[in-house]
Amino acid sequence: MCGLLTTAAAAPLSIVNATPATQEPAPVQLPEPSPEQTKEASDSVKQQELFHGYWVNQRGSTLDIKEHEGLLSGYFTTAEGKTRSCIGVPVAITGSSNKNAMAISFSMGSCGSPATLAVTGLIMKDKNGNEQLRTQALIQFNGTESWDSQVLTTDFYTRQEPAKKPQ
Repeated sequence: MCGLLTTAAAAPLSIVNATPATQEPAPVQLPEPSPEQTKEASDSVKQQELFHGYWVNQRGSTLDIKEHEGLLSGYFTTAEGKTRSCIGVPVAITGSSNKNAMAISFSMGSCGSPATLAVTGLIMKDKNGNEQLRTQALIQFNGTESWDSQVLTTDFYTRQEPAKKPQ
């Protein structure tokens, strides 16, 4: 192969029609998507934004999640905690999703708590067929290693209508 490339004659290059075109090109007509393609695109958007929304757990803590192309951002607001100054204070979260699974992390340091959290979750159906975000959180306190520095919790969040979100 290399021998063929070295023995081939090189053609001289030239510039063809170097003057700007005076006419605009005709627009390209694209075919309309079929109903199946439209449904697939709609399902894809729903899949991509599966976690997007306002969620409340069984203790009243909330997750306000924005989702774009698998990246999660938003706020966690606790309804209870060891550090009272954090109750009701939104704390920024960051994370990612993969189909119906998600992982987020955040620190409660901005409101005075020594806690850092790593949370994973799945969207599932409860016994009545309602959508539920089931999470497991590892809470690390004080950045130290002691018998009471790590706590593992589970929570059940339900999606709320936007009208129920406090302003």
